[in-house]
Amino acid sequence: PAIFLSTVITHLFGGSAGREGAALQLGGGISAIISKIFKVNNSMRRGLVLCGMASFFSAIFGTPFGAAIFALEVVLVGKAAIFCIIPTLISSILGFIVASSLKVAPERFPFTYNFNISDIWKVILISAICSFTPSISVDSNSTILTNSFHPAVATYVSFAPCGT
Repeated sequence: PAIFLSTVITHLFGGSAGREGAALQLGGGISAIISKIFKVNNSMRRGLVLCGMASFFSAIFGTPFGAAIFALEVVLVGKAAIFCIIPTLISSILGFIVASSLKVAPERFPFTYNFNISDIWKVILISAICSFTPSISVDSNSTILTNSFHPAVATYVSFAPCGT
């Protein structure tokens, strides 16, 4: 309930919260509650949260395959979860089917652009810049965070996005 209410309040007051955040929070929250009710272990709970997130995301955007991959990327950054791929994909397909049968229209973003062959170099350049920028940011943050703690403290302090 708190996730739903906070999302509604954020939208009512003009907050910057997209539909994907609400879908991931609600899907993950509901599946986490279900996993507590059935008292499943942590590994199964993580899988159920993935399935819930993928199902809601797919229902809103109408992209079952993208929803499954996105949920896996969001929750399991840097970890292989082969055992979660099939259940996540099945739940995202079911979420899409249920939303379609309830006549919920998925979000569509029309895109029109006349692509010229000369634009390929611009795309390659932007892709290269966008590929290397996060690694520079992560490396610099990691160095700053590692050097800002006393060595005895640094062994106990972990900041996952920076890999320290």
